[in-house]
Amino acid sequence: MPEYDVRGVRVSFPHEAYECQLVYMERVVEALEEGKHALLESPTGTGKTLCLLCATLAWRQHYMQKNPGKDAPKVVYSSRTHAQLKQVIQELQHTPYRPRMSILGSREQMCISQEARQADRGGQLNMICSMLRKSKRCAFGSRAKEVVGQLSRTTSEPFDIEDIVKLGKEHRGCPYYMTRGLYETCEVAFMPYNYLLDARNRKGIMLDEKTILIMDEAHNVEAVCCDASSFDLTANDIRRAIRDTEKCIQMLAYDFSSTGKENKGRFSMLRAQLSGLERALTNVQTGENGFTRDGIYFQEFLAAPGIGINHSNVMNVVQTIEEAEKLLTGMSEEAKKLPGSDSEDEDAAARPASRNENSALWLTLVKDCLEIAFRGTLLSCSQSRKAERVPYKFHVHMEQDPSTKKKMPTLSYWCFDPGLAMQELSRTNVRSILLTSGTLAPLDTLASELSLDFPIRLENPHVIKQSQILAGVMPVGPSNGKLNSSFRHRSSASYVMELGNAIVNIARVVPHGLLVFFPSYGVLSSCIESWRARQSGVASIWERIAKIKHPVVEPKNSADYAQKALEFRAWIEGNKAKGAVFFAVCRGKVSEGIDFSDRAGRAVVVTGVPYAMRFDPKVSLKREYLDNKCALSMSRGPGRPRSVLSGDAWYTQEAFRAVNQAVGRVIRHRNDYGAIIYADERFSNPSYRERMSMWLRPHLRVFSTFGNAAASLSQFFRQQENQECNSTLPTKRLASSSVIQDNFGSRAKYADTNNSLPDIEMGTTHSGPDSPTLRFGAAKVDGLVGLAKGAASHQIASENVKNMPQSQAAGQKSLVNMLQRSQKEHSHRYNAPSSFRLSEQLRPAPANAPHSVATGVEKCQQLMHKQGIDERTQSAEGNASISSDTKAFLQRAKSSLSANGLLKFKDLILSFKKDGKTVESFMVFMEHLTQLLQVENAMELLGSLATFIPPGFARYYEHFLHDCGFGQVYKQAEGNDVQAKLPSSSRKQKQICIICNENVENAHAALCGHIACYSCWRTLLQRPEQRKCPTCGTDVDRAKLVKKFFV
Repeated sequence: MPEYDVRGVRVSFPHEAYECQLVYMERVVEALEEGKHALLESPTGTGKTLCLLCATLAWRQHYMQKNPGKDAPKVVYSSRTHAQLKQVIQELQHTPYRPRMSILGSREQMCISQEARQADRGGQLNMICSMLRKSKRCAFGSRAKEVVGQLSRTTSEPFDIEDIVKLGKEHRGCPYYMTRGLYETCEVAFMPYNYLLDARNRKGIMLDEKTILIMDEAHNVEAVCCDASSFDLTANDIRRAIRDTEKCIQMLAYDFSSTGKENKGRFSMLRAQLSGLERALTNVQTGENGFTRDGIYFQEFLAAPGIGINHSNVMNVVQTIEEAEKLLTGMSEEAKKLPGSDSEDEDAAARPASRNENSALWLTLVKDCLEIAFRGTLLSCSQSRKAERVPYKFHVHMEQDPSTKKKMPTLSYWCFDPGLAMQELSRTNVRSILLTSGTLAPLDTLASELSLDFPIRLENPHVIKQSQILAGVMPVGPSNGKLNSSFRHRSSASYVMELGNAIVNIARVVPHGLLVFFPSYGVLSSCIESWRARQSGVASIWERIAKIKHPVVEPKNSADYAQKALEFRAWIEGNKAKGAVFFAVCRGKVSEGIDFSDRAGRAVVVTGVPYAMRFDPKVSLKREYLDNKCALSMSRGPGRPRSVLSGDAWYTQEAFRAVNQAVGRVIRHRNDYGAIIYADERFSNPSYRERMSMWLRPHLRVFSTFGNAAASLSQFFRQQENQECNSTLPTKRLASSSVIQDNFGSRAKYADTNNSLPDIEMGTTHSGPDSPTLRFGAAKVDGLVGLAKGAASHQIASENVKNMPQSQAAGQKSLVNMLQRSQKEHSHRYNAPSSFRLSEQLRPAPANAPHSVATGVEKCQQLMHKQGIDERTQSAEGNASISSDTKAFLQRAKSSLSANGLLKFKDLILSFKKDGKTVESFMVFMEHLTQLLQVENAMELLGSLATFIPPGFARYYEHFLHDCGFGQVYKQAEGNDVQAKLPSSSRKQKQICIICNENVENAHAALCGHIACYSCWRTLLQRPEQRKCPTCGTDVDRAKLVKKFFV
């Protein structure tokens, strides 16, 4: 395992470190060595988590060696969620370091006591757990300390919450208290960072000068700091708390002891205070914009007559609520004396400990609100200063209650300064605080917002190459309509349809997984609703998307996300021929820390800028607070002001931080690749581009048309596919019907000869409406076989073939020979030079071209025999030198087709070369070839084949080109009905209509080459705004539709 000297610290790393990783580890060691705070930004995919773990643990070992006998600092590694922490622990398993560790979670995640679980009636598990342990009724809690001792001696491998819960069940010890016991002696502890930023959660976590705090995925730290000091309380919440209090009074109605009487009096006082709070809240005149005051007003509001809660008695109110919680959950001494209690029952431990349906959830909510409002008193036993209330706002507004669906007053107490929570955390005197993420910039304003000094900072570049990323702004859609998701345009039908058609076409080009991010759930829902609607019998946009990729929509309820994520993964891993598209929102679950590496995320489409609602009370008050703070900073004198954000700057920064976080899903490691498409014209604005991630800016370009964007995407994925193919090229040619296992486990059969091309749109091996289609698009790499370079480069034919057995070398040369022979026959027949090409525009035939062809299969075969199209001719000319035209065509085919497409192209020609001596076989060959080139977006190759078509099939070939929209090339034979001469099997073949998605009837092709039923074209063209191809957006003229015979 490689080792690196980083500022005198020997760091072991699992693999060869990149330059940016060494720089990152150097900054980490510098911060730890000097005991300073650091802001470290490194793009997703640069291995920052691995660097952070290795550098920190190596420095800790170095500290112990330098200071023998001293306790090394404890590392507290935090992230936003436990799902992200699970990924961190997996990274730790890849390192050589095995520190003693612990992971902290909630009782909801770790409790294995059925008694406590059944007693919980909503949010009361913490209190029930404490009461059961105090009364020694929890067998798991009593064994936690003993199990911790065993684990400390036997467990050395990293573990996550699932592992510790499993161990707890096996050893009958409480996982929650096991992890608390392990925390006391551990070297590294993992936990969500709200455990550190929320003072209520931080009570049980010992932090001192020997502690190092790391916050990974720290782009959300500001919001978590503010949320930890904010709350919303509705009038309905207060009414429910009053009912809870009345239950307590009723439960003590027959308790005439002195304690019972005292508690009844306290509960009656609490009911009166809560009733006064409800009346006062209901009487607030909110007006149109709500009622807003500075945060200090809330304490004045609570101290008013009728409520009477102030600094002097708030602790008594909190204690009264705690007594009510115990009574309602059956855990207090009074509850045990009530009729029906099980205090004297020997089997009580086997039954739930609750008082039926009783719950103190709403009283607990009120208690939490009071603790936040009077935090200065409760936490520091000192009077809160008015200056500390300035960053808070007291706001009352009317809001719909989710349970009653009625509007009622809501009291909000909002904190707008995340620096308060960070300063409180820093007062624990921890050694260093390291904040890291892929989207922290701008670092100056972040440091100012957090009110901490971060002397060590880093903005790292990415580790990928230019060729691994395609990033561009797509300002217009397929119909050249503007893409603009601003509030003014997002609801227009034209924009929604334009965006939908753009996504349809992008999905055709992007292989495997596609992520599409919307600014909000509202925009996502409205777009999908419009796309599902069918108009005049035409296939809806949603149906067209579903035919290409399986659509998955991010649920608004985060509890349902896991199921959707599994559905998406299943279609990526199990149905690679089709793939899936995940429709999600910025700031949602999909955009935050979820790994979509490799095939799971080949492209990201951002459909707009996720600005917050400008007139939302919380947003407008935050902007007002920052504007006032900025003005105060500027007025402090001629000295340089601190980097304080204005309200507008914060508003824009938050939106782009969400965008940058979303696009970070696409590149997850050094060898990954993908595309980032900004489908909104506003991203072309220089001011918008400046707010994108620094590593992305050099790669960004603006596409002038949608066609340019689609072509760039197709070329990008074709290049990546070819590179993958070259890196896995086998040394020998594949045998007939070989089966290749790709790196994702998919299997597909391909025959070298005498096999027809698999169905392009709908595979014949699948059945059912939901079966994935078999597509060989511009970047599909399913059942990947080695690219036979002899089909595209004369170098392979002349060099690599020498190293092969004769039978295999013949297969490599056969395509070259066949093309060269056909070209010579064509040139000799028409006296045309070898440079006669029809690649750009088909020319009319020379004057001496024949005006009639054989009229049947027998005559065609005779003609072919006369022209020498047999095995002897091929073998005679097989050793001929390759002409420049043949080289040029093969090179063009290689550059125009994907690796899979080039292989299929070669197989088609080889198959026709062997058995293509009938008109029927020729027409089957042309049908399959046309289908392949349409999918590959390389129809120009169809015209380029003109000089290689055997003379006996020339007329059929020219007629076929005419039907494909290339125009007539040679004069029609006098009175010759070519269609009548075609075999019936050719006429019976069907293609799918691009509009109705059914077998095409009375097929007609537009100038773009796409085919649909004539009735579908006619329906589509009835409305002027719909006179565009639904697939590519090209204008469609009814007069220029070309009838298709061979579909």
